[in-house]
Amino acid sequence: MIRFVPVEKIYPPVLTLWGEPVDFNQDVGLAMAKSPPDIVKVKVWKMKCPWDERAEITDAIVTVKQLLSPVSPMNHADVRAVGLNYKDHAVCSPHYAPY
Repeated sequence: MIRFVPVEKIYPPVLTLWGEPVDFNQDVGLAMAKSPPDIVKVKVWKMKCPWDERAEITDAIVTVKQLLSPVSPMNHADVRAVGLNYKDHAVCSPHYAPY
């Protein structure tokens, strides 16, 4: 899943989109880092944020103009913990619930 700005004008207009690459073998980061960048085609997902439970894939396929960070500044407050060592840090919390 990537967050990006599309080349195409879409309706309704949005500043950024989330989607998944059409070619799963393409390294999107490397493709976009080239000068000029490789063409990256993406299947668009309808969602408000990466953890939107109502997210659904659409039929739209667009081209990536600009690759963005995975989490928008508007959604960053919702990020609590990311990483393989989360459980190790959670043990230190007074709210830790073993699982």
